[in-house]
Amino acid sequence: MSADEMLLPATPTTASKASRGRGIVVRTLEYFVDSDVPPHWLPHLDGLRAIALLGVLLYHFELLACLGGFTGVDVFLVLSGFLMTRNIMKKIATDSFVLSEFYKGRFWRLYPSSLFTTTLTMMLAYFIFSPTLAYDTVRSGFSSMLLSSNILFSTEVGGYFDKSVILKPLLHTWSLSLEEQYYLFWPLFLIVTASLQKPVLEPWFVVIVAGLSLISFVLACVLVYPMATFSWYMLPTRIYEFTIGCLVHVFFPRMTSWPRMLQNSLCSLGLLGILWSYFFLDDNTRFPGWASIPSTVGAALIILSPNSHISRLFLCNKALRWLGKISYAAYLVHWPLWVYCCYITDSRAHGVWLFGLTLVLAYAQLHLFETPMREAKQPKLRMIAFIALACSAVFLVTSGLYSNGWSFRLVSPNLAHGGSIGKATDLSAGAPAHSSGVEQDTKRTGLNGAAVSTESVVAQVDRHGLPEELCSAFESVKDFPSSLFHHTRYQGNPLLLENGGISEWISTPPEQLASTLVTIGSFKDRRPTAIFLGDSFMGNLIPSFNILARDRDVYFAGVIASGCFTLFSESEDRQEIYMSSKKNGREDCMAWTRTAQRLVEDLKFKTTFLLVYRWGSSPYHHSLKHAKNGTDAFQEGLTSMVSYILDQGHKVVLVGAPPNPTKNPQECLDRRGTLAFGSEPCDSWASPDLAAARANFVMSELVQAPQFKDRVSLLNMFSLLCRRKNECRQIGLRDRALYRDNVGHMTIYGGLAYTNPLGDSLLRFS
Repeated sequence: MSADEMLLPATPTTASKASRGRGIVVRTLEYFVDSDVPPHWLPHLDGLRAIALLGVLLYHFELLACLGGFTGVDVFLVLSGFLMTRNIMKKIATDSFVLSEFYKGRFWRLYPSSLFTTTLTMMLAYFIFSPTLAYDTVRSGFSSMLLSSNILFSTEVGGYFDKSVILKPLLHTWSLSLEEQYYLFWPLFLIVTASLQKPVLEPWFVVIVAGLSLISFVLACVLVYPMATFSWYMLPTRIYEFTIGCLVHVFFPRMTSWPRMLQNSLCSLGLLGILWSYFFLDDNTRFPGWASIPSTVGAALIILSPNSHISRLFLCNKALRWLGKISYAAYLVHWPLWVYCCYITDSRAHGVWLFGLTLVLAYAQLHLFETPMREAKQPKLRMIAFIALACSAVFLVTSGLYSNGWSFRLVSPNLAHGGSIGKATDLSAGAPAHSSGVEQDTKRTGLNGAAVSTESVVAQVDRHGLPEELCSAFESVKDFPSSLFHHTRYQGNPLLLENGGISEWISTPPEQLASTLVTIGSFKDRRPTAIFLGDSFMGNLIPSFNILARDRDVYFAGVIASGCFTLFSESEDRQEIYMSSKKNGREDCMAWTRTAQRLVEDLKFKTTFLLVYRWGSSPYHHSLKHAKNGTDAFQEGLTSMVSYILDQGHKVVLVGAPPNPTKNPQECLDRRGTLAFGSEPCDSWASPDLAAARANFVMSELVQAPQFKDRVSLLNMFSLLCRRKNECRQIGLRDRALYRDNVGHMTIYGGLAYTNPLGDSLLRFS
């Protein structure tokens, strides 16, 4: 029997002879084996494609707890490396390979379908997305047309697992761009190696490819920590997955003749590796690198085992082969479906029916568009259809970019509810109104230094949602759509180390702090006005810090430890327990914690420390939402942190968590201005997050303790933004959202609300 014949599944006749003496299960499986296989075809690879597709769909549609299904893409990459090398080398061996014909074949096989999906996705963005989101979609569509979307996404804030990806309907094109970049250079590499020495299967060729794989793999392992986004998206750190497939081709002719028992073992091991990746990896896994070994090597072992029972009876199953044949179309359509469905319904509970809809649309796209474009039974008609499609895509890209996401589509929205802000009462478990621990002055200082009465501020908030004097800093951008503020980020300037300025106020060597210390304002004074320690909620205060620094010619320094609660007051054992629970960013969190501790202990002067954290989700107590009163664990931990700083002779300002709503007001504002949603109302008021309310209540009790009198104050935003227990402002002047998510991160506009109370607290301790 020839090698090619060995690769074919058993026909019904041969299967019936071979199945004598076997159990009913084996005979039943053989009945469903697809015997309609073209010559020289490897049918088990269709089944492997189906396994890869199922992983991706289950992961994206959030089904069956397949948290590592993203590794299905790695299976696709290994398959691409094997098949491209196999097809190219066969033709090179017979001197029939033509580079232009190869590129032409790849183009008509992949690009029209990708362009078709991209064009439809941009058209839907016109009707559904806000201008900001539509602009981002058009920009990613343009990069996809240029085969460079992976490069674009690698430069954006946030990685593949960032929450914002649910608003990127063309995110999945990164892997298509990656493959197409591989197709551009890999044939050239094989042509060069083939011209140097024949046959190309000599050991030196294996050494070169293995060396290239090793370099790429080491690069991925090294960069996955400092440059995780680059490592995920870019070809240099992914090429080893393609070259694993290339090495499989080298050994394939020899290993397919190995005993079936050995192939059974290899195939079983490979399938277990892929399934292990699907169900034991998750979003916190550092990837690619070592974590990619089970899926990539598993795919290689399955490819090398075409005659195993799993390959012949399972992977050659008609259903799996059908899934494999529509895998490319299904991959193209599934992610835009998921993004738009989640955006329209504001729910992620539609995975099951979207899974079925994906298969239906993929089947239709395969037979109505992909196959006609690839086979070209009517070349002229194909060219006309492609030119029309390309012109449509170019028009959408040009118009979308030129008009900033087709901003002319917006309808004029009106707030659904108005109202006035009164004094907050009974925020949580009997929390008193304005229980900030700070004496309520009858006068407050405005941005221009003029005295502004508290009653006046409340009256102005009553009309607009924020004090009117704060809006003066906003005049230069007052006409911008509110959606722009959702995507704006303020960043502190890296600490300037010229002339040893930092050494004037802290004894710690500057090189130990430079990478984690941030300053806001003009670095003129040798000593900062205040030191801030916080997580990403510190970003809420940066607009106010910039205004205070500008008007008072001061600057601030500190640590912004995103996603990290710096437990500098706790024992090393407790810190290690917390750090070990952080699968992502552990090293950064440790560095931030060390810097925070040095700032507290090694300052050469006494100052005010601002503590700005997402208190409701602190590591002291994870069930704060469900507690009837402030928990002892949270209060003890907070007391320990404050006492630790006070013991060094400093003072403390606790910045309480804002009364963030349970739903994102910015998203509502973005949605209602589009043609699909029209003038859908958005509430100006919403119920606050219970955990934030309880955390503020605990802190309000703490600052009133006798031992903290005149040394600790609380900046309580509930007292300014809430009019009663369950009504807090979330949309302010000119329909501007105060929050950019439902976690508590505020927009620039919302962050301005901190300016006056923050200035009051700092002046009190200055």
